[in-house]
Amino acid sequence: DLHSDAGQVAAVRWLSYSVIVAGALQVAMLLPSLRAVGFRFHPSFHFWTPQVRRMVTLTIPVALSAAVLQISVLMDKGFAFLLSQGPGRSVFHLFGHTLTYPMAEGATQRLNWAQFMYQFPLGVFAIALATAIFPKLSADAQDTEDSIAPEQSNSHLRKPYTTSPRVPDGFKTILRHGVEASLFIGLPASVGMIVVCHPAVALLFQHGNFTAEDTKLVALSTAIYSAAIWAFSLQQILNRAYYALHDTTTPLIWGIVNLTINTIIEIPLLWTGLHEAGMAVGTLVSFAIQAIVMLWMLDRRCGGLHLRQSAAPILKMLIASTLMFLACMSIQYLPHYPSGSHKLTWAIQLFVLMAVGGLVYFGACAVMGMNVMEHFPRRRKSKASLK
Repeated sequence: DLHSDAGQVAAVRWLSYSVIVAGALQVAMLLPSLRAVGFRFHPSFHFWTPQVRRMVTLTIPVALSAAVLQISVLMDKGFAFLLSQGPGRSVFHLFGHTLTYPMAEGATQRLNWAQFMYQFPLGVFAIALATAIFPKLSADAQDTEDSIAPEQSNSHLRKPYTTSPRVPDGFKTILRHGVEASLFIGLPASVGMIVVCHPAVALLFQHGNFTAEDTKLVALSTAIYSAAIWAFSLQQILNRAYYALHDTTTPLIWGIVNLTINTIIEIPLLWTGLHEAGMAVGTLVSFAIQAIVMLWMLDRRCGGLHLRQSAAPILKMLIASTLMFLACMSIQYLPHYPSGSHKLTWAIQLFVLMAVGGLVYFGACAVMGMNVMEHFPRRRKSKASLK
């Protein structure tokens, strides 16, 4: 009974239990595959080896840099909590000046819902793609390590790769394909979420105390956050590339730069007409800068990733995404496009926009000669066929 305090507490408790059970099941699902390749757990009391120490040393910056997006989200919520209006709270005093709180009451929750919206495609596609290609990137980086003369191996393990001759073509090819695949999904996801943000937010959240005005504010923040989905997706690939080269410091440094840029941009924007949506602008700009600069740095470091080969496919993706946006915007002006303020209306709008957007994007890519299916994961080939 979610209408009673006891029922709400019980629901939260059972939801928390389910997270633990789901985590245990996720680990258990991996055990048969591990046993199939000969892996067995056994106790060991001499585990603090040089290799383990190095792994721990590499892992700490990885954990910190991987949390940049979550830290950025937490910072946005913190600023929204501190700088939003509330009952009897509309102004504050700073250095002898009286300032108005820039965000309306409820900004913290509205930003939370907006972040939920744009993180959905990020979690479903971008992180899955980066996780899938990481083993291949690491394998190619290991081939590089194995090719170094034995007398150089110890010094090599103490620092990341820094010279282009040590980065094999296989690593560059896999990374370039990963960049293309992330943008193949990230660009239309950015455009698509911008197009469907209003009916999606209304369908999911607009009821009870969540008003039409709340929908408007959440949709605006969602649209701005979503404009950076391509950057979030690309960042997942780039971080894995640096990790494969045993460089966990560069992503961490850029994570700190990201948070700094984000804060510098978003705080002044809160006192503009954007108000709470200024938070989303800071996130958009900071992650776009980080993704572009880190890709440029990686290109120089590897002696060239041959990104010119990716220029034509990426241009086609941009054209297809533009056509998708125009088609989705145009269809909303047709006479029979559903209108109204009902759940069923919003659901139909969402379905129509998603269907039209998907057909136009993939259709445009196919017409321009792109092999659409090459950007989707295939079943792993057997060892016999690989041989």
